[in-house]
Parts: sequence; structure tokens; C-alpha cells
Amino acid sequence: MDTSQKNLYFVNPIIDYIFIGGVSTLTFVLMMLFIGNNYEVATIMTIVASLSWVCNNPHFAATTYRLYKSKQNMMQFPFTSFVVPFIVIAGIGASLYFPETVAPFFIKFFFIWSPFHFSGQSFGISMVYAKRAGYKMSSFERESLKVFIYSSFIAILFKVDMHFAESEHYTLKYAALNIPDWSYFSVLTIMCISGLIVFYQAYRWSKKNKKLLPPIVLLPAITHIVWFIGGSQHISFDAFVPFFHSAQYLFIAWAMQMKDISNNESQLEKITIKKSFIQTLMWFSFNCLVGAFMFEGIPLLFPYFNTSPLIGFGIVIAGVQIHHFFVDGVIWKLKDQSKKSALVVHISEYINTSAKLPEVKI
Repeated sequence: MDTSQKNLYFVNPIIDYIFIGGVSTLTFVLMMLFIGNNYEVATIMTIVASLSWVCNNPHFAATTYRLYKSKQNMMQFPFTSFVVPFIVIAGIGASLYFPETVAPFFIKFFFIWSPFHFSGQSFGISMVYAKRAGYKMSSFERESLKVFIYSSFIAILFKVDMHFAESEHYTLKYAALNIPDWSYFSVLTIMCISGLIVFYQAYRWSKKNKKLLPPIVLLPAITHIVWFIGGSQHISFDAFVPFFHSAQYLFIAWAMQMKDISNNESQLEKITIKKSFIQTLMWFSFNCLVGAFMFEGIPLLFPYFNTSPLIGFGIVIAGVQIHHFFVDGVIWKLKDQSKKSALVVHISEYINTSAKLPEVKI
């Protein structure tokens, strides 16, 4: 694998494509072909709930850990580190005390911000791979990509709110926005137009540079459309979208964690494959435990006041996720004290991968 090919990926083409969107896109295709839209919903939800322990919950923990693991990180964003937790706690407390008036707005806020957060991750990872590929975008090109990604979540938000007068979260009812039908189709049109612009610009770049723009640059954006537009057409697949989103995040977070470990080494040598494996296992296990506490332990710390334990649980875990959205908005901006960020280098720069990782060409 030549240097330019290697630097395009965090690990190698196969691993990167698997985590960034290849498996989720393939899963969608297979489920559309072989599994019905409402195939054994109870079974699907059981599988999804089981996967949350080893992927969804750890991804929330990994985000929190990255911000709070050092004073240096916390002091870069003191408002998010020290003030936001109390704002979220206040929102949870008010929702628990006023479940019929405050809680529906709190939950609605959560359901709007959640897919917005998904969109931000997809856009951010697309930009990371664009930088790795040397694909310099103009402001217009970046905005076109952003519109392409974000409009998909807005379209589905509108679709849900134009079909349902109200929805439920752990039996707590919250109102829809009563969006007119034309809004959904208008946003879909905007998504399609911006998508055409994105792919046209990629074609122009390929033609100008006499080589194909690496598909992984646009894979996060394409995957995002599969998650939202595809998921809206297949309920069973839609249940797995948070899992795929979490796996995508954990892959990037793992690369950054390994880079941090390498930077903390006293010797100048790269960390070994064996040590990276042990550190990965420790990091993953820690995040599984913390993630379990965040979603199973923290809800037990709150009094449920005027509502049922089920509704109270739903309110608290919504608050946990809202805190995650705040934190995720800043951790990518943390200043890396080393010369190169893990977001732009190959793992061989900090892990001794000689004769270990296969040279895979696609």
C-alpha cells in the first residue's frame, strides 16, 4: 500500500469501510431483500437491546471519558465541562416534577437534537476523509454536503410530525409539530438537488485529478441517507441505526485513544500490537461498565416525584443523551498537543504494525 493510499485510512480499506458504513449499508440491502418491514418486532428489539450493552452505551461513555479524562481537556471547554451537567440535571428535575407540562417539551427537544447529532457526526467524518484524500472543498461544496446530510433528518422529522398527532417515549406522550405534507416533499427535493451537486463536484475533482475520488470520502454521507431515508422505509432496519451510528463513532474514538496512549509513552518507540490490543480491551471494558452505569445506574439516583418509574426512567436517559450531545459538540475541537492529530494519520505512525496488518487494495 503506497503512502497516499495508507494515509487515506485509519487502519486499512477493509476495516475502515466496515465501520464507516459498509456493514450498515449491506445490512439495509439484505434486510430489504429478505426480511419484512415488520419482521418479528419483538425479536428485533431484543437483539437491539442486547447490542446496546456492547456498542450504544459504550459510545456514550467514550464521549464523556474523552472530555473528562484530563483537567487539560475540561479547561478547554469549561462551560460544557462544568455548567452543562447542571443545566441537564435541572431539565431532568423539572421534567420529573412536571411530567405533564415540562417533560413533553424536554422529550421533544431530545428527539429533535438526536438526529441532528447523527447528522453532525456523518458530516464531520466525511470532512475527515476528504482531508485525508486531499479533497479540498470550497465553502459552497462544504455547504452542499452539509445540506445533503442534514436535510435527510429534517425530512424524516417532518414526515413523522405530519403523520402523527402525538408520539410516545416510555409511555410519556409528546405532541407533533403538525407539519404540512408539502414540507416533507420540499425538503426531500432540496436533499436530492444538494446530493446531485455533491456528486457532480466529486466527478469534477476526479476528472481534474485524473483519478477517482476515493468512495470512502462520501461513504459517511451515503450511509447517513441509508440510515434516515432507508430506515424510514424499513422499521426493522431503523431499529439498528443507533447501533451503527455508535459503532462508527467508537471506531474513530478508538483511533484517537490509541494515539493518546502512544503520546503518553515514556519511550520514543511506537506501542506494540500486543499492548494496543490490551489497551483496547481495557478501554472497551471500561466504556461498557461506565455506559451500563449511565443508563442503568444514573436513573436510580433521581426521585420520580409525580410520575411513574417507567416515565421517570425515560426522562432521565433522555437527559443522559442530551448531555452526550453537548459534549460531542466540543470533543472534536479539543486541541491535540502532539504534532499530528489521530484524525489525519494512519495507525502505523503510533502502533508498530510491521508485518501485522495486511496490505489490502481495492
